[in-house]
Amino acid sequence: MYKLFQSLFICAIVSATCSIPVKAKNNPIKELTEICMLSEEIFQEYILLGLGIEPQQSAAQIKANITAVDSKLAGFQKIVEKNPQIVNKTQLIPHWKAIKLKASQPPQYSQANELKLLVNQFIEECLAIDFQLINENDSRASESYIKLSELEILSRQMASLYLLKAWGPKSHGSTKEFHDIAKKFSKELHALLSMQEEIVPEEVKTILRQVKSEFMVFKIFSNSNSGRYIPSLAKVKSDRIKSHLELALKREESELK
Repeated sequence: MYKLFQSLFICAIVSATCSIPVKAKNNPIKELTEICMLSEEIFQEYILLGLGIEPQQSAAQIKANITAVDSKLAGFQKIVEKNPQIVNKTQLIPHWKAIKLKASQPPQYSQANELKLLVNQFIEECLAIDFQLINENDSRASESYIKLSELEILSRQMASLYLLKAWGPKSHGSTKEFHDIAKKFSKELHALLSMQEEIVPEEVKTILRQVKSEFMVFKIFSNSNSGRYIPSLAKVKSDRIKSHLELALKREESELK
């Protein structure tokens, strides 16, 4: 249905100039988008650990996600080293090392904003590389996959900002940032729903309409002016959006293989 992009993994093994379009067992775009989502999840679990919400589970999830990112980045780094034309310059590894160091330490509210900025930088660079790979390979399926992934990342960022406000008296400007991300989420969601079926299949759009409904509920809940924060409920509502988007991503993932 969609044009598959050139296999970077095969190219790395055979030749730096290889250009035969084949199916990739481990798609670099898929790996990078998953790294993006894992890094944001690490930040969210860091906050939950700081809040004391299911601390053992949060601590275990942080460790598991760190291990997963280490593995995925190591694989991607090998591709970059053998094919420097793929990515001219990347700060992914230094940024990741900084995130890993902070996330591995006992959570402190005073360090949360710095970790948030590091994660945001890391995600921006991951997505920038993803879109660079799209431009080089002209893959519509990959573009749809990345945009859906970006939507999931935005939903996780909204949840993280809500949890951050619940953690301490100072929110590092998270209220304005939350509204900015919510606005971007709504815009990106509308754009996906408006795309032609050749790019975003109707099956995916049906799922996205459910995402839209869940997003409206989460937004109303998060905008409450009562001054009371319910972190556990916020996570539940955020996870509903996440589960729908993961279903859509699973549908599009089949086009990347």
